[in-house]
Amino acid sequence: MNVVVLGAGLSGLSVAAHLPEGCRLFEKEEQVGGLCRSTHVAGFTFDRAGHLLHFKDPGNFSRAASLLDG
Repeated sequence: MNVVVLGAGLSGLSVAAHLPEGCRLFEKEEQVGGLCRSTHVAGFTFDRAGHLLHFKDPGNFSRAASLLDG
């Protein structure tokens, strides 16, 4: 199966993580995370968008954090 995933936001990362090997993931930005990214400037952190994620299961939170590289 040849699968291309466009965008490395949470959804794209999740899809790529659950597909069998051979998936190609493309992201136009320098960092993954989509709207769940933060930018660090002069000691301040700016969220790309309001991205407070609510998880009932701590395992799901850990999984999302690992996809976003911590």
